[in-house]
Amino acid sequence: MPTHTLKPHYSPALLLVALFATLSYPAYSNELNGYMMSIQVNAPGIEHLRAGHYRKAIAASRSVRDEPGWRTAAYNNMCVAHTILKDYQRADYACAKTVNILRAAKARQRGSLRSDTTSLAMAYSNRGVLRALTGDLQGAEQDFTKARKYATREDQYEHNYVLLQWNLSISGVAARSDTD
Repeated sequence: MPTHTLKPHYSPALLLVALFATLSYPAYSNELNGYMMSIQVNAPGIEHLRAGHYRKAIAASRSVRDEPGWRTAAYNNMCVAHTILKDYQRADYACAKTVNILRAAKARQRGSLRSDTTSLAMAYSNRGVLRALTGDLQGAEQDFTKARKYATREDQYEHNYVLLQWNLSISGVAARSDTD
């Protein structure tokens, strides 16, 4: 598995990424408090995202977000970039849009395509990270549970779920997971 380094915009922390089948990278960052988010590497602006130029990455993604072939990747990468920039309102919109686009596609195709299932796992996990960072631990647990349900590769989604469970245990918050 190739490893690449992303330069964060606000800190010297490195984002480590590993390539997997859906052409996305799980990313680690100090800005994400130990959680991992996935970026789509087959999308315009990826070079900016990898270099830590998050605002440029958002602009590149925004320019193609309404083109059918790029919608999911554009919104997904905006979700990640806005989350790292701590622009949580815009991140929430982009993360929710990614999940909604993929859920609609899955419903139309009746979940027959494995890549759609993997992308849906990635979208739920990314939104779960955003929810965890903004204090919505119950929403995060629901999203991480859904990500684990749809995942074909468990590492990243299991990592986020276990980290959230630890955060819930030390905060004393009880959460109950729902499934689709």
